[in-house]
Amino acid sequence: MSDDRHHPKDEAHLDCLGQLRSFRLSTYAGGTWLEALEIRPDDTVGLRFVLPVSADGEPPYAEMRRVIRARLAERSIAKSGDAGWQVLSDVVRGQLREADDDQEGPNVVVDDVELTWAELGRVLMEHVGFGLRMVITDEGRE
Repeated sequence: MSDDRHHPKDEAHLDCLGQLRSFRLSTYAGGTWLEALEIRPDDTVGLRFVLPVSADGEPPYAEMRRVIRARLAERSIAKSGDAGWQVLSDVVRGQLREADDDQEGPNVVVDDVELTWAELGRVLMEHVGFGLRMVITDEGRE
């Protein structure tokens, strides 16, 4: 019997809207990191989570699943008709992504939506006059 514990694993997790989201869990960098990369049917950028592998070499699959489920259990933005994207609470969680060369600023993946820096600015316009705190964290720990 072969040991396939460290081969890529595809898993589906339910998000807060009742949609199944697929992730590929795999190790990289000589098995020192466990990555969960969202697999999307349209090949757009999805969520990515990264956790270190312990010194014993056993990837933290259970912890990764908890991280994925916790993130999918919440939404930062929602869209309703012509109103455009709206912030749902006082926290917007996202992941920075490289933008096209002709864009200023990075792209930001918020929930399952990739926004340009300008689009994110428009989403935040309803909060003009409020304070803003940006916290940069490890990927997947937003």
